[in-house]
Amino acid sequence: MSALRLQYFLFAALGGIVAVFGFAPTHFYLLPILSLAMLFGLWARVDSPRVAAALGFAFGLGLFGVGIGWVYVALHEFGNMPVWLAFIATFLFVAFYALFPALAGYLQAKLGLSDALKFTLLLPALWVAMEMLRGYLFTGFPWLVLGYSQVPLSPLAAYATVFGVYGVSLAVALSAGLIMLLAQQRWNRQGKLVLVGVIALWLVATVLGMAEWTRPQGEPVKVSLLQGNIAQGDKFDDAQFVNTLETYRRLAQQSDARLIVFPETALPLLRKIYPAVMPNFCVSKRSRTRAMFCLVRLSKKVGVTTTV
Repeated sequence: MSALRLQYFLFAALGGIVAVFGFAPTHFYLLPILSLAMLFGLWARVDSPRVAAALGFAFGLGLFGVGIGWVYVALHEFGNMPVWLAFIATFLFVAFYALFPALAGYLQAKLGLSDALKFTLLLPALWVAMEMLRGYLFTGFPWLVLGYSQVPLSPLAAYATVFGVYGVSLAVALSAGLIMLLAQQRWNRQGKLVLVGVIALWLVATVLGMAEWTRPQGEPVKVSLLQGNIAQGDKFDDAQFVNTLETYRRLAQQSDARLIVFPETALPLLRKIYPAVMPNFCVSKRSRTRAMFCLVRLSKKVGVTTTV
């Protein structure tokens, strides 16, 4: 492997790492655009589909290795998996999802279009296609879709109103492609047209963001978001199970909201919730809404059903 090619791989991996800081909580939304522009530029420098795939894989290792490192924590700290096994499992998980940008790199090199067509059409379309594919394949894993990095600060987030998150990803990828094309063309006539395209893309987003897309209808509805602050280490502890139920029962009874929202998996091990315990979750504060809040109803024959 040449030193130059090794530098390309390091730059690609670094670009993937930097892109993570565009997401919450840092919200540096320009970083994913610039990182993707760098990856597009690296792809434009190589002709071999295998090398382009390796560059995409390196970018994916950086992006997913940093962005979904919580998988290791879930496996080791809360799943009690040995350190070495959790590390291997997490690496394999990251490596699998790094295959999607690798496939994008391979395909764009195989098609062999001009840089202008690649940067403005092919690469943005391929990138979004890979995001959509991994969002649906094997039940899907849409983490780190670049469109999410633009919320809530970037003007590009306004495209979500019309086109959804993948529309925002397309705007991100198109911005990256136009930046690379502008870097190539400098300030010649075509470069000025590219600059106009970048400005138009962001200007339309700004206008969309100024529009009122929703209207209030009817009286306001009071909503409570309840957080029991149950430690992860205690959530699935049988000794803490009744305490968890009591915590959420008490919080629900203290709320006067019409809609009460619990965190994901707030009540663990639903099949251990006994009929003697669950009637306490049925809170009636208005005669017209006897079952205003009945989160879980146990059925001996059917199992668990949930109603709100």
